[in-house]
Amino acid sequence: MVFVILGFWETTSDESDPEPGSWEHFKSVAPPYITLWAEYRP
Repeated sequence: MVFVILGFWETTSDESDPEPGSWEHFKSVAPPYITLWAEYRP
């Protein structure tokens, strides 16, 4: 049984200089969402 990781992404902010304390600033410092794309290969 093997899982193969095909992709891995973090959701970050697109703003160049977000205001401290804002949601965009938080996303630029600590990405809150991680996307993992994997495939099962028996």
